[in-house]
Amino acid sequence: MATVTPGSTIGDINGSIGSVTFSRNRSGLIAKNKLSGKKSTTQKQKIFLQSDIAIINEWNKLLLAEKEIWNDYADIHTKTNRFGKVKKLTGFNWFKSVNTSWFYVYGSYILIPPSYAYPNFLPTFSISLTSEDIVINWSNPVNPADISLFIYTTPPIKGTSRYSAANYRLLRKLTIDFSNSFSILSEWEQAHGINWSEVSASGKFLINAEIFAINKSTGITGTAMTAVGALVQSGIGAEIVGSTIIQ
Repeated sequence: MATVTPGSTIGDINGSIGSVTFSRNRSGLIAKNKLSGKKSTTQKQKIFLQSDIAIINEWNKLLLAEKEIWNDYADIHTKTNRFGKVKKLTGFNWFKSVNTSWFYVYGSYILIPPSYAYPNFLPTFSISLTSEDIVINWSNPVNPADISLFIYTTPPIKGTSRYSAANYRLLRKLTIDFSNSFSILSEWEQAHGINWSEVSASGKFLINAEIFAINKSTGITGTAMTAVGALVQSGIGAEIVGSTIIQ
């Protein structure tokens, strides 16, 4: 919002109108385009944002008695999030958590609490990087019968510092073929907007990957597994076996 001081002409104006920001310095009144400060959003992130709005609308449609059923469910059950932390949720938080997963797997919502069942534990995995590919390797076979998998990755990381969760991007959900080894190259490039052949030629860096499961019959998510892949130098890959995140 802009504040305008009236006069025979505009005496002064401060603030923003639309995409233009007004300010004043010794040279007089200045108008500049306002920076949005917004990060780019992937298509999968947009789906999740739209789902959040829809889930809130579905919650608001519930009768008071139906909301109380979710509140009772929350009083009985705690939630272990994908980082291994045990949380006490509200009825609405449980409704949102379950339906965020349920919508992405089935494209619909459930209006009554599910049975309290987590997905089976995942085996460890590794992520290997070469100049040609990014590959996920399971340490043991994974049974896809009752779970869906979600894969998140980071862009290239220099050094060994931890990367913010906000920089992870969702690549895909796996619901059919959980082969022991599979490439995520094309989806990684699309999610991060980076050309792999160009960045892999630039030298040493790391990529973090996170995979967690969803019980397809309940919509409840399990604890995530994480791994770090290292490109030691152009064309030579290395891998670090993943482990459960406990924070």
